Amino acid sequence: MQDAAERFHIECMCPLKPPLSTKWYKGRAGTPAYWCREMLARDRKGGRIPYGVSADWWSYGCLVYALMTGRSPFSSGQGLDRDNELTYEASVRYDKKYFDDESAQFISALLDPHVSRRLGVGPDGFDDIQNHPFFRGLDWGLVEARLVPPPCPPEYRMRVDLRAVPDKIVGHNAAA
Repeated sequence: MQDAAERFHIECMCPLKPPLSTKWYKGRAGTPAYWCREMLARDRKGGRIPYGVSADWWSYGCLVYALMTGRSPFSSGQGLDRDNELTYEASVRYDKKYFDDESAQFISALLDPHVSRRLGVGPDGFDDIQNHPFFRGLDWGLVEARLVPPPCPPEYRMRVDLRAVPDKIVGHNAAA
């Protein structure tokens, strides 16, 4: 039986990838302050406009920003409508306290409001991400092999050891 990390690894390394130009989804998924503009867009009849992997790279840009600052670049604290307005504006501030030039440029490229220019969307896809100066010095082979130690492992503070499965759960999800 595989553990969660092995299942995640298999899912991430899946060779079945939709073409970068394919627009195959029309719904909303994920966290609102991480939604891209194309998720919010509507056609003239009020219907949703299809989008593809460009939305994932936008969300990744929001995630990297949040990991560096503690908040999404489009989270206002004033509700969903204001967060969506900020997303449409796509104006992001990069405080020198958190960002050097490379990280700001990397995130800006992921948050490019023009889908065709967004980092990761071009014909070289993920290779463009891997080759960005933000990742200079990172050995992607070691990352894939899960041999890169985390730069700042979180302190374990829980009273319950989550590695041990509680008795009441044993056999509950036997098919999983």
